Amino acid sequence: MTTLPGLDFTEYDDFGKNGSLGEETTRILRVINTYRTSLLPPYQSHFRVIALVVYKDGEGGVSHVCGTNAEPCTIGGSICAERAALVSLRHASQPVKLLALYVVTDEARNALFPGILCKEFLSSMADDDFTIIVANAETTDVHFKKLGELYPFASAYRHTDRNELVATGQALARKIQMPSTESHAAILYEEVFKVTARDDRDNVHPIRYAAGVLFADGTRVVAWQKKGIEYGTTIDAMVQLAHALESNKSQGLASPILLLQCDQFGILHAPSGHARGFLMEYGYEQVPLLVHDIRTGELLRITVGATAPGRPLISFGEEN
Repeated sequence: MTTLPGLDFTEYDDFGKNGSLGEETTRILRVINTYRTSLLPPYQSHFRVIALVVYKDGEGGVSHVCGTNAEPCTIGGSICAERAALVSLRHASQPVKLLALYVVTDEARNALFPGILCKEFLSSMADDDFTIIVANAETTDVHFKKLGELYPFASAYRHTDRNELVATGQALARKIQMPSTESHAAILYEEVFKVTARDDRDNVHPIRYAAGVLFADGTRVVAWQKKGIEYGTTIDAMVQLAHALESNKSQGLASPILLLQCDQFGILHAPSGHARGFLMEYGYEQVPLLVHDIRTGELLRITVGATAPGRPLISFGEEN
């Protein structure tokens, strides 16, 4: 695991009990920034990101691990700095408790919070009150927020072991609120719920997903997850709606008026990180979504934009 010289977290106080940016935080960010300038940029984006995770290991020791972004020519297989750091924790004495995340990037003007895929991955390892501290190049712009503020509506299964997934889904399904009968939402919901049966490679993973979009002219399009034995090759259900969404947009046809995604238990989930990223970048942030509040089972009507606050905006190929 990569660590940075000059950093000692033995007396780390979980990012300052008063929640303010102190001298120690500034010093940590400057050490990270110095390390950033020592690395060659990745050869696709030419944009460096350094992430440092502070954690407590299973033996009670506090330490840190550092990661940076890497990109192949097929950019969909890229890995962000935050995930590069987090996967290294598999080597630490378990169980690991995450204490804080620091991120410094090449962006000269504004500090950037982690991308959607990074936050989704992080949500499976940390709770909503986990602190993320970010700085621009040269650490002149510094901000911090909680994970729950940056990645709301995380997966209902975010901390669930594979062997407990089905039981968890069944328990949640007993308390969920259903869409109003005979409504357009109910019709789309029933159609999407039905096609979860097509995502039947339960030996690969036991949770089935399907998604659907309702257009203003009443047409509906649905898709189901295509699981890959190599998990990263799985094709997300809602991402598969991209063709219908973009085709209608390019031809000036009916706009989308509702999106939803559910599992085989009927639980409505917010889009995955991949889907949130696509929907936000391609202009669908105002489209309504139906999701279930996993604590109460209440049916919520939100927008795509509500699922992706604090999304980093980077202009590749332009001077910062």
